[in-house]
Amino acid sequence: EATETAPEEPAPPRPPRLTEAQVALLADPDVLALANQLEHIGIASTAPATSRFAETPRGYKLLLETSPQWFFGKRNEWRQHEKRKRSFGVPNWGQNRRYGFRPEELLWTGALDLHGAKPSDLDNDIHPLLSHDNFDDCPQEIYNQLMPACRLASMFLTKDVCMQYWVTLARGTRENDIGKTINSGVRHERIREDVSLTAANIAEIRQYLMDLQQAENPIRFTFQPAIPLQNAYAASSAICDYNFKHRLHPERKFRHALIFLHQDYYTTALRLSQLQYPDEAQKLRFNFLLANTLVHELAHAVQMGHVNDETGGREVFLYDANRNELGEAWESKTWGGRVLAVNSRCDGSHGVAVCDWPFKNVFLDSEHEHNIWYSVPMGFIENIQLKKTWAKNYALDETPFRIPRTGAQSVEVVAFTTMKLSEEERVLREEMQEAANEANEQPQQKRGMLGTGEVRRTTPERDDIFGPDNPPTGPRNPGPRSRGLRRMRGVGRNHRGRGRGDGRGGPRR
Repeated sequence: EATETAPEEPAPPRPPRLTEAQVALLADPDVLALANQLEHIGIASTAPATSRFAETPRGYKLLLETSPQWFFGKRNEWRQHEKRKRSFGVPNWGQNRRYGFRPEELLWTGALDLHGAKPSDLDNDIHPLLSHDNFDDCPQEIYNQLMPACRLASMFLTKDVCMQYWVTLARGTRENDIGKTINSGVRHERIREDVSLTAANIAEIRQYLMDLQQAENPIRFTFQPAIPLQNAYAASSAICDYNFKHRLHPERKFRHALIFLHQDYYTTALRLSQLQYPDEAQKLRFNFLLANTLVHELAHAVQMGHVNDETGGREVFLYDANRNELGEAWESKTWGGRVLAVNSRCDGSHGVAVCDWPFKNVFLDSEHEHNIWYSVPMGFIENIQLKKTWAKNYALDETPFRIPRTGAQSVEVVAFTTMKLSEEERVLREEMQEAANEANEQPQQKRGMLGTGEVRRTTPERDDIFGPDNPPTGPRNPGPRSRGLRRMRGVGRNHRGRGRGDGRGGPRR
């Protein structure tokens, strides 16, 4: 009898043979833990731990410093604009104003020198957002020069009298700006009024800024020789999340950001670290400018860290400003205007200037007067870096740090030069002439010498005997029309010895 047998089950597929290196790799517990976490990570890139080293230019040269050529070019541009306005019948409101500062006025008004200037004596704790760990590729000797500015910037992030901007940015009523939305085609929001300051609001926002860096470490600083924005001291950029684009990652409460500081700050800090007797007034101006830049960029980074799906990360408009520039809005709220370094020298050697903000657009509205820049007195810069100034009890609605408008004045141009226009034009002509000579310079040809010691004359080619110009015309070299007439007249041998003696005219061959 035939016995029934159960069908054989198919053998399971044999696993691929792994090499010893692959087996060791899979056995590594760190690699296995990383593989298990990869699918839960949404951020594709984070701030680098270190950046490219900022090389110091030769002679500690500042790359952003304006040149005399730029100064005279910008001044001539504004003068031509004034002439066009006058041709349209606009009154000349600024006929007694000058484009650019005068060096002697900066000295007279106390913008450059201060006898017995006291160094900064602030000893408060540095805010966690500005700790040394957050500055990429910043040696200790460099950060030591940045510490006074970091201490001053920390005051504007923690003191009650300076919290109006931060509370308004966090708790202000945001409404749709219909005009900006229609013009740009995307949604824009605006905060029109300040939020009333209370002890609860101040404590909440201050604690949030303190815990932010400790929780996620989202903001870092790095030095770069070139900023993405042209002629900018610094720039804040959000780190791209390729999985969520402009939406916030569900496992995070804050989008990370990287703040680029221009290399000039690094160069200045390095130079100050090597000086035994630095100029205290200049050092105070450097601390003031750097602190202003740090808080300016933190205003951008904190806003872009809280992503709104409707606005796509665009900054909110504050009050009646025409620009959604939160860094400049913070400066205007604190200083009463926009602060810049004269001649774009972030070391403050040429002074500091302030102007009302928002700026007046004199190109779109011919009725507007010009933007007037005022030099910041050294007395104000010194007092703001002393402990006794911050020890006072200010009212919450008080604005004690508004810069007085008592210094030298300049129209539109935040620069000056000690070079006269005639000297600058002479130097420019010489440079252009040297460039033209180099472009037209031809290699010298070797000259042959005769036995008598004379230079052998080189005969040009027959086709190029007259060069690029037409041959000369005259009795001995008549033009084409006269040569044809002579042939028709049949000039003989006796005509100036040029005939051939056969009764036919024409030039001798």
